[in-house]
Amino acid sequence: LALLRTLADGSPARAAAAGELRVCPSGCTYSSLQSAVDAAEPGDVIKVAEGVYTGVQNVPSLNTGTFTATQVVVITKSVIIRGGYTTGDWTTPDPDANITTLDAQGQGRVLAIVGAGIGPTIEGLHITGGDSSGLGENVYGSDGGGGLFVLYASATISGNHIHGNTGYRGAGVWLQDCTVTFGANEVRDNMADWAGAGLWLYRSPATLQGNRVVSNTAIYAAGIALHQSDATLRGNHVLSNTATSGEGGGVTIGSSRAILDGNAVLANRVNDRGGGVFISLSDATLTNNVIADNTANGRGSGLCVQGSSAHLIHNTIARNNGSGGGLYAASHSLGVDSQVIMTN
Repeated sequence: LALLRTLADGSPARAAAAGELRVCPSGCTYSSLQSAVDAAEPGDVIKVAEGVYTGVQNVPSLNTGTFTATQVVVITKSVIIRGGYTTGDWTTPDPDANITTLDAQGQGRVLAIVGAGIGPTIEGLHITGGDSSGLGENVYGSDGGGGLFVLYASATISGNHIHGNTGYRGAGVWLQDCTVTFGANEVRDNMADWAGAGLWLYRSPATLQGNRVVSNTAIYAAGIALHQSDATLRGNHVLSNTATSGEGGGVTIGSSRAILDGNAVLANRVNDRGGGVFISLSDATLTNNVIADNTANGRGSGLCVQGSSAHLIHNTIARNNGSGGGLYAASHSLGVDSQVIMTN
């Protein structure tokens, strides 16, 4: 039942329902998202009003020898966070009109989700200004996940804008040992010092659906990078990402059983191999994708298959430029041959 209170003028107004926490820059019980997360119980809904939320903090209890928990918000429980509200309307969110921004201002990560067995949901936020330099990521001894870092959790990430973040790997998004549903997000203008400027997946069988991955820049694997991740990519637009030196302009698949279905991989650039898609030591199935207008100065401007098994069904590989051609298949330096099956 709704709780009622009486205002000073005697008119009734509905207070926040049980299990609902409200965050706004001023005038709410919580003025920071972290304080609301700390107070919430599993299953609670945290509604965040438009505004810019900053303030990076370290959580010592989560620090390890290879990971430092310094961020605007860290989540260790199954809560639902939604942006796009106003203080005058806590019922219907509009994230496009009521922009709700988490900004790390270059002082640490923006949002970290850490913990096995938890399943938080994140919706309608702008995640920006993250820098994971010096914060580690448990795998390669480097720094990952400037914008969003997910470790061990089963999270749902939808309708967010993840932009303007930096890191050594996975500057925009780092997913590690987790099962994530990642849908209808825009990941753009992130910059990695090494690889995976847009998204880096490590041992994470995630589902990526209906996202836009645009204008991210790295030395290798600029747009989306899969490593030991049997992920499904469906209906995504991977556009205008740039790998300045190595392979993988749009999508990079390494040691993974990946499914790509109905994606548009367009106008990505790489200085070496795989302007649109680069597949190495993997089994991949590509169905109904458009791989077009990509550029590579080395091999496979559209698609490069190296030491892999690839099954291509009903794809369009067109207008790919540079010296690499549309499709290039070769053995890997480890002595593994490629097998490519192409249908229609």
